[in-house]
Amino acid sequence: MTLSIRSIILPIIFLFTLKFELLNNLILLGFVFFHIDQIKIKVRSIKSLLIPVLILLIFFAIFNNINILKYCVYALRFLFLLFFAEKILAFKELNLKKILEKIFYIHVISVISCYFFPTINNFFKSIFFYSSDSLTGWESKLDLYDIRVTGFIQGYEFVPFLVVTYLAYEYLNLNKKLSNKFAVKLLLGTLACLFSGRYSFIPLFILFVYMFFNRKHLSFKILISLLTSLILLKFFDKIILNINNTLKIIYDFLVIGSDADFSKYSRFSENAINVSGQYNLSPITLLNEILTPFLNLENHLLPSYMANIDPGPSYMILNLGFILSVFLYIFFFKTIKIYTKNSVPLIVVLIFLAIDFKFRSMYVLFPSVWLIINHINYVNFTKNENTLLY
Repeated sequence: MTLSIRSIILPIIFLFTLKFELLNNLILLGFVFFHIDQIKIKVRSIKSLLIPVLILLIFFAIFNNINILKYCVYALRFLFLLFFAEKILAFKELNLKKILEKIFYIHVISVISCYFFPTINNFFKSIFFYSSDSLTGWESKLDLYDIRVTGFIQGYEFVPFLVVTYLAYEYLNLNKKLSNKFAVKLLLGTLACLFSGRYSFIPLFILFVYMFFNRKHLSFKILISLLTSLILLKFFDKIILNINNTLKIIYDFLVIGSDADFSKYSRFSENAINVSGQYNLSPITLLNEILTPFLNLENHLLPSYMANIDPGPSYMILNLGFILSVFLYIFFFKTIKIYTKNSVPLIVVLIFLAIDFKFRSMYVLFPSVWLIINHINYVNFTKNENTLLY
């Protein structure tokens, strides 16, 4: 049994990071089927979820909003995930650290390889079909400025989620100490994130601020930051310019409002920074979508008709209502604590929410699995340290 789990856990976790929703749900259903007699969902989590789910089902019957039903299923699936997480947590011989490290390297190396070798990138795109231009040609011309890549991961936003979540937990597992190995991971992870798109700057910024907030090894942290900055400025200056332009767009929108002249940032302007798969003015769209439900919050307190929008909080509020959305956000992190007996660290919560604000991630299978598995590894490290202390 031990050998079996060791042999399948790495490919299974890796499959979950590929976002093959149907396949991964079938895998999860398989585990449920073969362990149906062992499954014990904690009464405390079921009790707190029962009334909200009943309310959601009533509103589903009224509005016929499939998104409402979807989150009822998501919440139940989340409890099954945590049950299996609890089982993994009890399996002491499983080396999750090595498994997560291998998956991290596979993903960052694939992203970086796709960036430097467009033929590899086209091959990935032709398999995963995560880009509308995936079948428009197999150009092998190298352009270090005008492409966004995701490697195995389907979705530009989920590259920084996977990478930065792993790095944050790794930093905590090291007791906020730095090592040469972690510095290499940080450098590779930063490059992989920035190659996936400009939004990755936000979760990376959160992580770096958190690291610098702790003054241990400050000189080493400054050295790593300077080295990363020099590499980016020397070889990938257009990425920096792209991020800078984005910050200017956000500043103009927040200070001047919708009356600002955004044409100077568009794809057709003289000094435009154009990247394949990127809509230059998307930050305005994102900010508008984030603000949409809050401008008339009194009209979105309860579930309503179907709405499709990218930012997670807006999506949930427009479909499930503000009250139940707040409950589900709290329930998500609180229930992880109930099952693992450790809270999700604040830095990880902030990174998770940063990605969720870009594209809905709460209760979605891949983000949930990756967060839970990394958290289990963190809990194991914490337990081992406490054991050594005593």
